[in-house]
Amino acid sequence: MQTIETKVIPATNTKAARVRATHTGNRESITVEASSFDEIEDAHKHAAALLLRKLDWDRDGLGASLLGGGTKTGMVWVFEHGSPRINSWTLRKLELEHDLTACGDNPHGG
Repeated sequence: MQTIETKVIPATNTKAARVRATHTGNRESITVEASSFDEIEDAHKHAAALLLRKLDWDRDGLGASLLGGGTKTGMVWVFEHGSPRINSWTLRKLELEHDLTACGDNPHGG
């Protein structure tokens, strides 16, 4: 699965704070100035969207979208189109079918 990771690059004496979006393979990246946005999350979204376009991941024209989540170092974005999903209902079903709680693999600490 391909992902995009966005990270804040702190301001320096000569440059404002920026957000860099990098493709999983580190082959492509794009940087936007963070001060152009009211919220830092918007800068992360914008950088990820620009890299999505640069990578031509929506070439089929089906309206590609990215799902983002926070990490210790920034955000990670996954390509939603055609990807399998796990939600709380699916997780509960897996727990019941495979007795994950007995294995100590319960993400809820059970």
